[in-house]
Amino acid sequence: MKKLFVISTLLVFSLVSCVDTSAQSLTHHSIEGVWSIHSDITEVGDEGFGQFDLSWGRRGFPRLIDIIVDLHSDPPIFQIPEFDIAEIVSINELGNKTELTFFSWRGGFNVNAVFHFNEDGTMWVESYEAEDGSIFAPGRVGRDWVFHRIDGPIRDD
Repeated sequence: MKKLFVISTLLVFSLVSCVDTSAQSLTHHSIEGVWSIHSDITEVGDEGFGQFDLSWGRRGFPRLIDIIVDLHSDPPIFQIPEFDIAEIVSINELGNKTELTFFSWRGGFNVNAVFHFNEDGTMWVESYEAEDGSIFAPGRVGRDWVFHRIDGPIRDD
């Protein structure tokens, strides 16, 4: 009985430590920020495409932004501007790969997105796949679509 308790405790601890989505655990993920396939975007004022209240401050951007990930908002969000804004369900980072699951209000289902980070700080998206296996937002995926982080919180890691 004692062995079963020890094994169960270790199993639960292992699972909790692998996928911890608390705000504190999310602070070290490099996915957080505003991303664009255009590398030369600069912040704009009130005349910009949109004003976004992000956990690291209010920002204005032109229409050239593609992805916003705010892990410290309440709730944490994943946004494809002019398409979908969704609550992040889980995030798992392993080396240069991040798997992020978000709930799409448009379809009423979870979507898994897989991001790969390059040595220069850019990233590419492997896929956006709905929980039923169908492709969600099939554009701008694959190694040929390189995303640049154009804004985000200052990290201490």
